[in-house]
Amino acid sequence: MRAIPLALLLALLLALATQASALTADRARDQAFSRLWDRDPPGDLLFSEDFEGGNLDRWNPDPGWTLVDRPGGPGECAQVVSTEDQIQDLVLKAPLTIVPGHPVAVCWRTRLTTGSQPLFLRVDFFGEDGKQGAPYARQELSRSGPEWTDNVMLVSDWFPDYARAITIWFHEAEKAGTTSLLDDIRVVDLQPAVTALLQAELPALRARAGQLATALGKLPASPVIDAWKTVAAKRLAWIREQLDAAAKLEPGSGDAARVLAEPSVYLQRLGDAVAALGQKKLSTTRVLAYATRPISSTMILPHTAELPGGPAERVTLAACPGEYEPASLVLWSPDGLPAVGATASDLKGPAGSIPAANLDLKWVKCWYQGGNAPYGIGVVRDRKALIPELLVNDPDLVRVDLAAQHNELKLSFPAGARYVPIDDPQPVNWGGRLKLDEFPVKDSPTLLPADLPAGLNQQLWLTLKVPDSAKAGRYEGRLQLMSEGRPVGSVALAVDVLPFALAEPRTHHDPAAEFTYSLYYWGWLDPAGQGSISYDRKSEPQFRAELRYMRERGIVAPCMIWPAPMVYGDETAFRRHLQLAKEEGFAGHPLVFG
Repeated sequence: MRAIPLALLLALLLALATQASALTADRARDQAFSRLWDRDPPGDLLFSEDFEGGNLDRWNPDPGWTLVDRPGGPGECAQVVSTEDQIQDLVLKAPLTIVPGHPVAVCWRTRLTTGSQPLFLRVDFFGEDGKQGAPYARQELSRSGPEWTDNVMLVSDWFPDYARAITIWFHEAEKAGTTSLLDDIRVVDLQPAVTALLQAELPALRARAGQLATALGKLPASPVIDAWKTVAAKRLAWIREQLDAAAKLEPGSGDAARVLAEPSVYLQRLGDAVAALGQKKLSTTRVLAYATRPISSTMILPHTAELPGGPAERVTLAACPGEYEPASLVLWSPDGLPAVGATASDLKGPAGSIPAANLDLKWVKCWYQGGNAPYGIGVVRDRKALIPELLVNDPDLVRVDLAAQHNELKLSFPAGARYVPIDDPQPVNWGGRLKLDEFPVKDSPTLLPADLPAGLNQQLWLTLKVPDSAKAGRYEGRLQLMSEGRPVGSVALAVDVLPFALAEPRTHHDPAAEFTYSLYYWGWLDPAGQGSISYDRKSEPQFRAELRYMRERGIVAPCMIWPAPMVYGDETAFRRHLQLAKEEGFAGHPLVFG
């Protein structure tokens, strides 16, 4: 019998160790949610309606709603025909009791027979007294087509804190001009399925910890591997302690899920390290660098387990001369690193070099927002969401307390810096303005070091500006990572400059017609010259900087929303605005006003 090669053995062990993604309460909910149209759907059924009773007795229907034979049969379904004079509602009579904190989904099928306007699903919320509160309702459009279309919505994300019961509505918009069919409605409490999945997570994590320990033991000795073995042994002992603690809690409970979340991430990250070590693709001993997709639907938060990318010692970009191109790295350390900094070298190649100054590095700061973040700015309920949004040089410009869900902003006064809270849950007063001298917000002009806490992700954003004169070819350099000024690793950078320039944008309907990139821009010059921390009144340096930023990135015709009395009614002020726009590169392009 032939021995299994070491590389293959490591690959097999790693596959066993990381075959299951780190399961949190949210991931368990998502897994259960994805199975709601299976033959054996998960969860407790709170309500079901297939219209086979031959009536609409459980509903309050408007006249546009009737029962009809299901096309292609068997059975019946509900039909709504829109009218000219009113919205056509189908409202559930009796509220459905829900348990606060439980994930609740609504499933339904729709089909259009005429027109193209889909049905709305609306959910009303009731408190313990049976009365509606505010906000009292939320609604979303169905997915619809000429054939039966499955819909499923996790409506518990809409629930305000007071919600103890819900009512569901379906309605056709007024004058929609459509006829829609509705069938197979279900309201499901997913908590039992979530609990079952979380109960299975503890033994799965124990198995992964054992498999990871075995894979580590098979690695050959080397300075880098020995260092990771020491780190992993320490962390595996801690992971087993956490798993023992979770075993004493109620299986599948929220407390148990919270205890298991961090060990799950550590097992996943250490599994990635073992895989890279087995392939001789890891040279750092205290940090992992993940090359992640810069544009992704996955928000990279401090505790995000599944990153949109993998460990890498090289980041490769491709761009045209004159183009801006982004890249993203996520740094992670098992024991934490203080004062982590990053510097880029020049990118050199046979066709010349790209200066390091053309590579802009920024920390991605996660901070708390309210309302319906990240999906909108409306206040849906009194809650906060951690959002990876700010690009900063100074990681301490905004201080974030993850435990307290609290933000503080650093103000740079002449007498010294001072922090102020910036997470007032009240709606923004758009008419209020903070003058720059009263609210001096200043980022560092260069990238400052950031602490890398143990086990938490820190995203680094890279923006490359390829010189207009760059010749085609590959350019290579390195991104050096340091902690307290000492090297802790590096990532190779490779840029393939393409042998053509980007064409001027053209419309889809006519390739010969110019397409103008634009956006609404509300900035205008403060008559007093002071500027403000707001979306509109700017000092001249603020105004120029924002115009320049748009112009350099292809927004050549922003729609200028300038106040008529302040600008259009004053020829001198108007000419000054036009002159600054011209000086910042907007000459020769359409100038749009709104």
